[in-house]
Amino acid sequence: MILDLNAGNIEYLLVPSSVANYLKAQDDSLTVAPGGAGVPTEIRMAVRSEDTELHQLLRKGIQTLRKDGTLDKLIETYITNISISDSGEDIQREKTYVVGVTGDLPPMDYVAADGVPAGFNVALMNAIGEALDVSFTFVQVDADARLSALSSGKIDVIFWYGNVQGYTSEREDLLITDEYYTDMVSYVTKSFDMDKILEAMKKQ
Repeated sequence: MILDLNAGNIEYLLVPSSVANYLKAQDDSLTVAPGGAGVPTEIRMAVRSEDTELHQLLRKGIQTLRKDGTLDKLIETYITNISISDSGEDIQREKTYVVGVTGDLPPMDYVAADGVPAGFNVALMNAIGEALDVSFTFVQVDADARLSALSSGKIDVIFWYGNVQGYTSEREDLLITDEYYTDMVSYVTKSFDMDKILEAMKKQ
């Protein structure tokens, strides 16, 4: 994304604010502007509709981490302070699930230079695994192929972006967890006049 912005291949991006701030931290020459008065989106996880046990495990994990403060600490480390530290090695426990990571939206998740998935979502899953004594293995998947990989059983969990706050998925083939992070959207640009966008937004 940064390379395309710097090369002039794209004028601006409209991305989650966490991603916008991450890009700005990597290249201070970029400009970030609010993406308008849109409804916040809730970040969740999705599993196959028949995987009720895994769905309940993930929900319990999110609730546990929220209650003991771990979720807030992970948000502070990986999103607020934009850490790009390693999320740690996979720890093998008795029960293991495969998580698909697209790596398209750092710092939520990304693929590190060594090819290993990392970021907030990976750290979150590892924390759930530690709290509930299960293992998660991470594999990179193409964003367009993640649903087919899930339905075919190649992976067990995907991260589910873009759920409008308060929205309950009506997909019969998926079970969606509770939200564990709420984000807005922002514009990121190298050279585009953001004042034009902000002025147009005021007129709406």
